[in-house]
Amino acid sequence: MKMLTGLLAQRNYPIEVTLSGQETINKLVASQFDLLRMDVQILVMDGLMPR
Repeated sequence: MKMLTGLLAQRNYPIEVTLSGQETINKLVASQFDLLRMDVQILVMDGLMPR
């Protein structure tokens, strides 16, 4: 994750990091994003559950 966020930040892309899958879904509802990277082992709701 650090490598990806570092790479995107270096290219001046805005980045938002969340600590749980539910927090990620809440941010998606409130904002618009061009890219979502969600870990399959994240807390509360993993990257496979929202499908």
